Amino acid sequence: MLHEEDGGQWIYRRNPEIRLPLHEAYRMTPDGIRYIRPELQLLFKAKAPRPKDHQDFARVWPALAGAERTMLRDLLRREYPGGHSWLTGTS
Repeated sequence: MLHEEDGGQWIYRRNPEIRLPLHEAYRMTPDGIRYIRPELQLLFKAKAPRPKDHQDFARVWPALAGAERTMLRDLLRREYPGGHSWLTGTS
């Protein structure tokens, strides 16, 4: 995913109030390939989830660590204050 960036911060393009230091927004493979954190990728997919996005959520959610799950829950609640289907059963 391309990203917005300002002063060393990753900015969620759909809501510029959602920001992280760049070094926290990405991970690195053992081969040195940078990729966006899965919970941030799911945030992008949450806007208008297609069947494959729901499948990605179902596959990734169980693999997320506690802090990653908390981050995704918090971001979804912030971005979708009226609720989001992915928040059901994620507690």
